[in-house]
Amino acid sequence: SFPLIELAHQTRQVVRGDPAPVQGRGSREIAELARSFNRTIAELTAMRRRLAVTERIAARRELARQVAHEIKNPLAPIQAAVETLRRLRDRGDEGFDEYFDEASLTVLSEVRRIKQIVTEFSEFARMPKPTFARIDLREVVRSVVHLHDASDSGGATVVLQSEEISPIIADRDQLVQVVTNLLRNALDATRSLAEQAKIEVSLRAHSSSSVEILVRDNGPGVSPELADRIFEAKFSSKADGRGFGLAIARGIISEHGGEIMLTKPATPGSENEGAEFRVELPLEGPPKLARSSATDGNNDHHG
Repeated sequence: SFPLIELAHQTRQVVRGDPAPVQGRGSREIAELARSFNRTIAELTAMRRRLAVTERIAARRELARQVAHEIKNPLAPIQAAVETLRRLRDRGDEGFDEYFDEASLTVLSEVRRIKQIVTEFSEFARMPKPTFARIDLREVVRSVVHLHDASDSGGATVVLQSEEISPIIADRDQLVQVVTNLLRNALDATRSLAEQAKIEVSLRAHSSSSVEILVRDNGPGVSPELADRIFEAKFSSKADGRGFGLAIARGIISEHGGEIMLTKPATPGSENEGAEFRVELPLEGPPKLARSSATDGNNDHHG
């Protein structure tokens, strides 16, 4: 009967993450089934929200522990430099003046490192809930690419290829951050190549309901054994990397109902094979249930 067909349709909507209450029309059994269905939807939505909050709290605790450990690393050379200076001064050592320059440079360098860790951790932890609006993604990507090509390329050639695409529902500022993080990642990877470095950014329709951003570089690439870890918070393959950039990008894209992935790990033994990252975004934003969970889960950002 028609009420059962409607109920089946709503069940499929729940599976897709976009549930809506159903009206129980028809027999008393159908009406009771509809009420039970609606109660289940409400419980599922509440559970999803609680789970999102719990996961965020657990992730933050682990991240705070890791950041505390990370800050201890630069504190060790600072302490060693200051203690050495004190010993040299106390015994009137002639090497004090000579060592002072080296020690002060060490302290200043490590203080800058601590400030960078704190800044990037704050940026990662803040992660405000997205403010969705209809935006021109081509304009967003073009502005970020042109900014980096003009001021931060380090000699690298940054090329943009863009198809005509429909405006999408997304948070403009957060997508600026995603594209910026991917470009910085590519620029860092190709820094040693100087003018031979090349970065390609492509924007195109992926399907009738989604768009795709590709960022490719001709750097050393990412080894297969590291490919599964590069989106983890606090993981970085660079000596001076803090490991937040790709983690931030993944969090933003996830809240937008999209996907981000490394599509081209390096072949063992190869040189300058490059890396390719792909971002897929839905044209109409995330499913309503995902957006509801994101709203609830972000309530603890200001606490």
